[in-house]
Amino acid sequence: MGHEWIIDVIADLQHFASTHDLKLLEQQLHCAATVASSEISQIVDHTCPVNQGDGSETRQFSAIVGASGRA
Repeated sequence: MGHEWIIDVIADLQHFASTHDLKLLEQQLHCAATVASSEISQIVDHTCPVNQGDGSETRQFSAIVGASGRA
């Protein structure tokens, strides 16, 4: 499932804000959803499996993202 669940949570909060006429909150949540989507896609891009080797014992590995967000 990864980190994508947070997008659903933000969407639920946006719906609540819209339903209760909280326009500024709704706009801020839209921005938060955009930021979350962008950062999640960067994480996914850095953790895509890469094949190592070319024999029958080919292994897969992923980059490990540290606190800086860089592999």
